[in-house]
Amino acid sequence: MNLVIKGLRNAILTGWGLSFAYLWYLADFNVLFSHLLYASVLGGLVSASALVFYMLPIHLWLSRSELVGLHYYLMVGLVPSIIFVFIPSFTDATGRLIIESIITYAVFGVTLTTVFWFSVCYRKPNKTN
Repeated sequence: MNLVIKGLRNAILTGWGLSFAYLWYLADFNVLFSHLLYASVLGGLVSASALVFYMLPIHLWLSRSELVGLHYYLMVGLVPSIIFVFIPSFTDATGRLIIESIITYAVFGVTLTTVFWFSVCYRKPNKTN
């Protein structure tokens, strides 16, 4: 269980950093640091809730099914990027905005899932041989 908490911590910190960098890039580097910090903390909270309510139950299911390969976790990380596009605020969007939001959600999901997998499931081979 300690590994799972470590994986959640690493993924939440990664989500906070990604949202900070993404918002800074969107603001063309001309934004007050306090506003950027506030928005990135909200991004970190969103990633924390997504990890606890989405990734943790799926991790438990995958580990009980003994499907702990990275490719399973990457597929799980890509699913929300397709589902979140159908939120009503994006139904009026143009095709380009929909594609950009799918790519953004996919990058966030795959990155957070990979960090979680490396922290929790990845085992280095023993060098005792």
